Amino acid sequence: MHQSSPQTSNYTMSNVSPSTINAVISSYTPGHHIGNNIILGSLLAFRYPDFFSHCNIKYIFSVKPIPRDVQQVLTSRGINCCYHDIPHRMFADEFQSLLAQALEIVKLAQTQNCMVFINCRSGQHRSVAICCALLMILDGMNYWDAFHHIKSIRACANPEYPVHILDSIDTSNGLLPTDLYVE
Repeated sequence: MHQSSPQTSNYTMSNVSPSTINAVISSYTPGHHIGNNIILGSLLAFRYPDFFSHCNIKYIFSVKPIPRDVQQVLTSRGINCCYHDIPHRMFADEFQSLLAQALEIVKLAQTQNCMVFINCRSGQHRSVAICCALLMILDGMNYWDAFHHIKSIRACANPEYPVHILDSIDTSNGLLPTDLYVE
């Protein structure tokens, strides 16, 4: 049997743009601090339980289930895990309720001077939408400022959530509008 030698490629780091490199790096980083005691990330972080201790994360808000063995390790380290199994197609229906819960956890973390890790599967869509809304409420940003802030830190960010709903959040008082609460 003939074995072929590995093909060499003309694709070198010298002909890859810095924005492409940053996008690849950011998609493999367990999390990014975006402000207000919030670290945005993906399920990748759960492969590195020490990441949570290192970043002073005491709360996890996940829209994907956390593997049971990982959850047990994190809980044993004093980290509170709040997770939901929300598929993309159901996210819009659950968004308001998720946002209210996430806001409560972030405010609790602020009083305790610790961090909240917010994630979905890839840390690109659902968790980014929640983080955008949180920045809008907590910092009084409009949607586009919040999105560009997150995008500048996490290049793979793409919330895929109806902009008109996020952009209509009244952020003048720093509180979640009562019409966003779901009973």
